[in-house]
Amino acid sequence: MAQDIGTMMKERREALGLTMADVASQVGVGRSTILRWESGEIRSIKRADIVLLSKALYLPISAFFSGPIEETIEDSETAKKKIALINRVRDLSGDEEIDQVSTALDMVEYKRKHNKK
Repeated sequence: MAQDIGTMMKERREALGLTMADVASQVGVGRSTILRWESGEIRSIKRADIVLLSKALYLPISAFFSGPIEETIEDSETAKKKIALINRVRDLSGDEEIDQVSTALDMVEYKRKHNKK
């Protein structure tokens, strides 16, 4: 992995307000591994880890194999909102709360499908 990929990972992680521990837990590696990837100390990343990194950092997989990122899957603000929403869902405690969120998401999905016609 080239140093520029490590820099890209760090800048993206920081832009999303994520810690190394946040990304590490999503990828299933230790915080020190994230540090070593970002610093360029580890120059190769397993394919499976690249897939998980791309999801954690809201980046296309191609970002790990090409030059500077011109286009990302989502801008940082949209990704931050999704992360905040995921964290709120994780904090739900009861079945009733989960059912209410599920119903709301079903409504959003229904509107998306029917507005595309």
